[in-house]
Amino acid sequence: MDKTLIVYFSLEGNTRYVAEELRVGIGADVLELVPKKEYPN
Repeated sequence: MDKTLIVYFSLEGNTRYVAEELRVGIGADVLELVPKKEYPN
């Protein structure tokens, strides 16, 4: 069986929410991209 990976970056949490909902819905793995330097708001 093929596995799906959701890779995302979320500045304010909205994309994180969508990625987690997709993870639950389709049974995917999730990887959050975290910048080495702080991202300016």
